[in-house]
Amino acid sequence: MRTAIVGHRGVGKTFFLRRVQSYFEKESRKVLCLDLDGEIEKRSGRTLHDIFSKDGESAFRWLELETFRALDEETKSLDHDVYLVFGAGFDPSVIPETWRCVWLRRVTDANGRIFLDRPRLDPSLTALDEFQSRYLAREPRFASRADEVLWLDEGLENSDEAEGGFVLGDLRSIGGAVTVMPSQFNRDMYFESWARSRMNWGLSWFELRDDLLTPDQMEKAIRFLPDDRVLVSFRDESKAEATAKFVERHALAFDWPVEFGPAIWGEPRFHSLHERREGESINDALARFPREILPGAQLKAALPVRSFDELREGDLWVRQMSDSRIFLPMSSDGRWSWYRLLQGNSYALNFVRDFEASAADQPTLLQWARRGKVTSPRPAFAAILGDPVSHSRTPMEQFAFFAAREAPVLAIRMNESEWDSGLAFLQSRGLSWAAVTAPLKKHAFESCKKWDAVAQELGAVNTLVWDEEFGEWRGANTDREGFSSVIEAEKAEGPLGKIAVWGGGGTLTVVKSVLPEAELFSVRTGENRTPSGVAPADFSPDTVVWAVARSRAEASRVPSSWKPRLVIDLNYSEDSPGRDYAIEVGCRYISGLAMFRAQAEAQRRFWETR
Repeated sequence: MRTAIVGHRGVGKTFFLRRVQSYFEKESRKVLCLDLDGEIEKRSGRTLHDIFSKDGESAFRWLELETFRALDEETKSLDHDVYLVFGAGFDPSVIPETWRCVWLRRVTDANGRIFLDRPRLDPSLTALDEFQSRYLAREPRFASRADEVLWLDEGLENSDEAEGGFVLGDLRSIGGAVTVMPSQFNRDMYFESWARSRMNWGLSWFELRDDLLTPDQMEKAIRFLPDDRVLVSFRDESKAEATAKFVERHALAFDWPVEFGPAIWGEPRFHSLHERREGESINDALARFPREILPGAQLKAALPVRSFDELREGDLWVRQMSDSRIFLPMSSDGRWSWYRLLQGNSYALNFVRDFEASAADQPTLLQWARRGKVTSPRPAFAAILGDPVSHSRTPMEQFAFFAAREAPVLAIRMNESEWDSGLAFLQSRGLSWAAVTAPLKKHAFESCKKWDAVAQELGAVNTLVWDEEFGEWRGANTDREGFSSVIEAEKAEGPLGKIAVWGGGGTLTVVKSVLPEAELFSVRTGENRTPSGVAPADFSPDTVVWAVARSRAEASRVPSSWKPRLVIDLNYSEDSPGRDYAIEVGCRYISGLAMFRAQAEAQRRFWETR
């Protein structure tokens, strides 16, 4: 098989290619892994930067296409697998259907990325605007050509058993359900190969929804799917009679929505509820389910959930009759995917995101496959708590540590107003370890009964562990160790000179404790908050510690008189405004990734001894 790898700039295609090589090598299987950009440089004898800067983008696109055509011809007769990574700007519609096309995605694609080491494509725009303008154009092009979509986790860089199973076709007995989408019928023979691979994975259900698929698509689907794993879901009331005839004709299991009233035919395998009436509580909505169902049937509540208190109500409803109830919380932004992932295959029906998501809260395939390694239906678990957390690397950074303890690591979005009730609920469900981000660190401190010395000094906790013996939280702060490691490494290379801290928020106490000599400037006002009170216009720092996220970056501009030679960013997100600033002033940049990894290692040491 020849596989084309496409995806947005910076999604991780090159790292993925290296992992593909390692998966094949581990199995002693031959594979040819190629990077189109690398082939262009090798065959032309020029760097991409040189081609872009001297010849322009249009010339590069022509060279890119010609190089691919040559590779296509050269690899046609090979008797082993070929993987070829394409640049984000390559037009995927010209990739022949003799190639399987895999679209690599990350949830942070939509946020945008700022690159310090790649050719600029449109210098008239900011680096972030440049990415986002092309993101909007490229997204539908990838969607129209992709045969497979693989959602990558943030921070996935090393070999991963779940990803290796996808690449080598070795995923087995993963359970879960997928919704068949209309786009899967776009090309001849595609659906058959898609269905065959998913059946090999051991999926429990293939859902056919009558509001998404045409009758012809549903008929085609069942030609390639086993009858005992097809679930027909009634979702369009105007089609109910026609769908009922389809179900009867093929003797298929079906899901009937409570919103439609009593089922017009047969006995549903699942009675589902998807809507809440205006002003209706979760419990009031759940009361609309039928009081009696046949043995083996299930009640499935896929309801909009707006808070941890509502999540608790649905969770309690499930636990009252866990053998016949399913609770799949819904949100517009996917914030409850961790809850669905935690439930895993303990539910008779739980959906996995495949290609397109029919609901934002569906876990991705790789997340689901990793969860399958945890055998307990209600395991102790670890989490990153904060807002936002979609960009967090913690689940992958701490995965191996907690996998040894059969505990999943979940990304859980939580704001300050939700802290007390949310933490209590999570602990009741098995939360035993947590990393905590700003602005929740002071709340975490107040929730603990014992702290390490640094947490006591700073009045902030970024690391929690539940002490089962005493029934209490214990906390630590590893932020200072992480930040100190970065500062010490830089000082070993030379003096930092005059230091300005731009922003701060919940990290300000840490920065001040490590760099007491720094001048602290408010993002909101631009004023100096240190006793010296030196005005920004009269101060020219050699080093700027960037301590503000993008959501607050535009509140004030850094003084134009500043010309630092180094920016140390406390953020590691790829859309951090600290990257923008480093590009603007033309100085060296250090990402917050080094700090993150150092403090994460310190977290593991704390968890290990508790």
